[in-house]
This record gives sequence, structure tokens and C-alpha cells, in this order.
Amino acid sequence: MDQANILQYNAETQPPSPPCRRATRLRTAFDVRRLIARTINQLMRDEIPEGKAAKIGYLANILLHAIEISEMEDRISKLEKGDTAWTERNA
Repeated sequence: MDQANILQYNAETQPPSPPCRRATRLRTAFDVRRLIARTINQLMRDEIPEGKAAKIGYLANILLHAIEISEMEDRISKLEKGDTAWTERNA
């Protein structure tokens, strides 16, 4: 089978690839909340399989926990340095 036939064979046997989407920014708890809400809506509209929604939910939970720990570490670090301006703003 030559190269042209291989490419044609692959194009005929492979399902179409999904439209290209930008990666979702997941830096804050709010970003994770939006992802979970979007995933729930997609699941309820049968746009994604249950297994994929479960994996997204599992990973979102891990990421949310990591974000919370990171924010806590940042707050503790600032308190240990005696950053009084930061503590007054965020009290």
C-alpha cells in the first residue's frame, strides 16, 4: 500500500476529530467550578459519555484541592513574613 492509499484508508476508517478548542484555564476555584458546571450540562445533554464526565469530576476535585492548598501556603507564607498590609486587606 503506498502513502496516498494509507492516508485515504486512515481518513475513511477514522472517526472525524472533534473541533479544535482552546484549553480551559483552570487556575482558581472559580475556574474549576465553571468546568464542573459545564461538564454537568454536557452530561445532561448527552454530549459526553458518563465515563468522561466522571474522569473530569475526579480530576477537577484533585485540582481544586491543590488550588486550596496552594492558596493556604501562600497565606501562611505572607503571615510568616509579617506582611501586615496583606493581612489587613484580606481579613
